[in-house]
Amino acid sequence: MEAATAPEIEEADQLARKLKRYYDSIVNRTKRGDYETRSELEDAMDPIEDWADILSGTTASLAPGLIEFAEKHGLKPEPN
Repeated sequence: MEAATAPEIEEADQLARKLKRYYDSIVNRTKRGDYETRSELEDAMDPIEDWADILSGTTASLAPGLIEFAEKHGLKPEPN
């Protein structure tokens, strides 16, 4: 599929993997007690919020194409 290899999708995928690794690192550091204050932990999490915002925007921009693709192929959304 052409859309799956679009540069925007590849960039979003790389960012999602980076976010996951960074999050896992924060979780492990928290378990070890590396953060002495809540403020230190919040500072460490700041990039995650930025990256999540970027990924959210990318996902929202894909929605119309995904809906069109689903309709074209007779797919229906799963119930929540």
